[in-house]
Amino acid sequence: MSALEPTGEALVPASIEPRPREPTPTRALMEFHSAIPRMIPRRLLAALTAALGESPAAVLLGPRQSGKTTLAHEVARTRPAVYLDLESEADRAKLSEPELYLSQHPDELVILGGIHRAPQLFRSLRGLAESVEAVSLVGLCEELAAA
Repeated sequence: MSALEPTGEALVPASIEPRPREPTPTRALMEFHSAIPRMIPRRLLAALTAALGESPAAVLLGPRQSGKTTLAHEVARTRPAVYLDLESEADRAKLSEPELYLSQHPDELVILGGIHRAPQLFRSLRGLAESVEAVSLVGLCEELAAA
């Protein structure tokens, strides 16, 4: 007979490890936001915040996994914001009519992750950033194609 140990959910034999819970999008987002206070302070946070105060748009350039999204989310914690991941077909579809989408998010920071995946948006966003009142844009790019 094997020993039983409590695991918080049920008694299982001591030699059997309980299965880890599958990550869910909500849990992953909660874990992401709970990690932000423990992050190394970002030197660019003040510069990005100042840039958005002076200009309706900013672009963060950097290689994969360099902290662009984390920095953008840190700025988003200070104001109403919406994040679109342009590697997602559903999020790219939301920008099929960029002017309409941006007009639906007045007074919000619109973060466009992976904007290099939709280079056709550069021409539209260039004019829209200045014409749609009270919208701020942050584009996250790994590389810039000639637009």
